[in-house]
Amino acid sequence: MMKEILEMAAVSAEEAELYRVRSKSSEVIFEANRLKSIDSSFEEGIGLRIIKQGKIGFSSSTDLSQPRPLVKAASDSAQFGQKAHFHLPSVNSTSSVECYDDFLISLSLEQM
Repeated sequence: MMKEILEMAAVSAEEAELYRVRSKSSEVIFEANRLKSIDSSFEEGIGLRIIKQGKIGFSSSTDLSQPRPLVKAASDSAQFGQKAHFHLPSVNSTSSVECYDDFLISLSLEQM
């Protein structure tokens, strides 16, 4: 899907940059050494920045099933954007970043 969005953006813009973020978190609350609640959440979103006719356009969305409105919003916003005095980075692959500490598993109730 990411490649598809960049290909759509390339039709109307000279340059495009796509940023995707995913976040999963779990909150566990204990009270008086008893489990009180567990709350888990998952969030995902994308941001699209383009340079069109020398101006910067941007849009973001949490609805990844509909890429066309994202691309259109970025393209439309470029007409009001600031002049781009830079170029967007070239293609770059990155690895997933894990934000988890194995040490947390070993914590006792008292330590929590």
